[in-house]
Amino acid sequence: MNASSPLSASPEVVDPAPDTFVLPFNRLRPGFDPEQLPRFRDLAWRLALISPRESNRSLVIDWSRCPAGLRPGMMRAAFAELNIPTPAVLLQQRASRSTTQPGTLRHNFQIWIRFATWLGGRGITELSQVTTGDLEAYAEHLRPLGRRWRTDAKALGVISRLWAYAPYLPESDRLVMPPWEDPAAVMSDFLGTNDDTPNGENSGLASSR
Repeated sequence: MNASSPLSASPEVVDPAPDTFVLPFNRLRPGFDPEQLPRFRDLAWRLALISPRESNRSLVIDWSRCPAGLRPGMMRAAFAELNIPTPAVLLQQRASRSTTQPGTLRHNFQIWIRFATWLGGRGITELSQVTTGDLEAYAEHLRPLGRRWRTDAKALGVISRLWAYAPYLPESDRLVMPPWEDPAAVMSDFLGTNDDTPNGENSGLASSR
């Protein structure tokens, strides 16, 4: 397997037209209103329509929060995440499911938007412009935010999903392999020593209370 790409084969590239429905029809909740189905051009995607629980009305991803330059690429990656089973490289490396649940999808897409906002601050307008150095810098950016080490590690794992879906995306949307996905690497190389305490708190925060 090529280290720069999670798949050796070249799958069909995802490039949906503006009026393409983004939610997979086979996952839509019975009795859905066709008028509510989001299309690719929409900035608000209601993920609740693929949730089995009608109460999940807040499952909306707001793409207007994503920098304009990176927004189309992020939306194409999200379309791939919604409509293509989890790539084998993720299933092999960690406990991933072949189909991601709506709440997790929304969480993942929000992490992508925060990542895109950070990239935009560095003048990056396409995912293909991101370098290994940029990804290392993003990992360094996360630690001072004061969250649990495991939370930051999971966030980097969500960024890896952009790389995993890269073979399905146009070249401008293809993220380089994150350095933490190198088989010889460990997450502490990028986030420092795991300082989570046994009760789940960050040791630095816990000691300040």
